[in-house]
Amino acid sequence: LLFRKIFAQNGLPPDAYGLLPYLGGAEARWKAVQDDRAQGTFLNPPLSLRAISGGLTRLTGLAEHVPNYPATSGGARRDWAKQHPETLEAFLRANIRAIRWLSDPANHDEALAIYAKRVKSDPKELAESYDTFIRQGLVPGAKLGMDGMQQMLDRGHTYGWGVGRHLIGSNYFYYVRDPWGSFAEYSYDIDFIPADVEWRAQDHPMEDAFYVWGPPPPDYFIQNHETAPRRAA
Repeated sequence: LLFRKIFAQNGLPPDAYGLLPYLGGAEARWKAVQDDRAQGTFLNPPLSLRAISGGLTRLTGLAEHVPNYPATSGGARRDWAKQHPETLEAFLRANIRAIRWLSDPANHDEALAIYAKRVKSDPKELAESYDTFIRQGLVPGAKLGMDGMQQMLDRGHTYGWGVGRHLIGSNYFYYVRDPWGSFAEYSYDIDFIPADVEWRAQDHPMEDAFYVWGPPPPDYFIQNHETAPRRAA
C-alpha cells in the first residue's frame, strides 16, 4: 500500500501496472523476476544487493519516502505479561540496551563480527546488510514512534472492518482488505481452551456469533471476491 502511494506521487498511477497473485517469500519473488514471470518486486538486503549486482535496477526504498517508519515490533500475551512482570521488564531493559549498543558507531566492527558468525551470507554483503538494518530496522531507544505511527495512519488502507470484538473467542479484531478483495484478520487476546477442558460445540444466534461491538461491517465484507461471478444460463 505504501509503495503504491509512493509510485503514484512520482508519476506511476496504479492503473499503469498490475499486481501478481501471491508469489511467496523474498527468495521466490526474486526467482519470479529472474524467470521473467514478474517485472519487479520488493527486496531487502542481502537479496536486494544480489539483485542489483546481477543487473537489476533499484527504483527506490521505503525509508527514503517514509522516515521513522516503525520497522520492528514486539508483543506478548496479556495474561503471560501479568504473570511474569519481572521477566517482561528484564526483556525490555535488555532490548533497549541492545539497541543502544548496536546504534553506537564505536561498536560497529564488533557487532558486524557477531553478525557474521550468526548468518550465512557473502562477506561482501554483510556490512551493507547490517548497516541497512541499523539505519532502517531499529527503533531508536525502543520508543513508540508516534510520528511514524501517524504516517501509517495517514497512508492507511481505506477498505476494512474494525476495530471490534468477537463474542465467541472474546478477541479484538481488525480486518484488512488486500488488493484482490480478500481479507486478513488481525486478532488479539483470544480465549484459550486448555487441552484438558471439555468444550461443547454449539450454535450461537447471529447477534452473538458475529461481533459484540464495533462499527457496522461494510457491505462488501460478505462478498466473495476470490471466485468469478456465475453467469445466468
